Amino acid sequence: MKCSRMLICLSVFQMFVSFPESLVAGSPQSKPRSVTRGISQLVEIRNGKKSCWGVIVQLGELNFNQTIDQDELSVTEDKHGSDLKPIMTWTVDQHRKKLTIQFKSGMGDFGTGNSVTVRVSESALSPNPMQRYVFQISTDIL
Repeated sequence: MKCSRMLICLSVFQMFVSFPESLVAGSPQSKPRSVTRGISQLVEIRNGKKSCWGVIVQLGELNFNQTIDQDELSVTEDKHGSDLKPIMTWTVDQHRKKLTIQFKSGMGDFGTGNSVTVRVSESALSPNPMQRYVFQISTDIL
């Protein structure tokens, strides 16, 4: 019973974790959009270990650029505040709606009791929304 409540809470948290950085900083809230966007875990079994090995960021009405430069993306693990970009790879799907970020081979996983924050610069999106987007999710397997 306690476990199912926790899963429901985590699922609800996962649905509401993407927002423009301007809203994080406390600027006035803009009109809500009907956008399907968010972040989810990339859970795989590698070398017999099931773990969260990355995240997938999806966009609604916006598109990612076909390639995203290193300075247009921030990937931070929240437990220690570490920048993970040097040990991660990222790719954009052919429809430019999905960004997959994952650990390079042999570089580990997120472990337990952690979360990750992904910041995507406005220059990595089109049409340019004039604001950076922030996505955050727990990395404990849901």
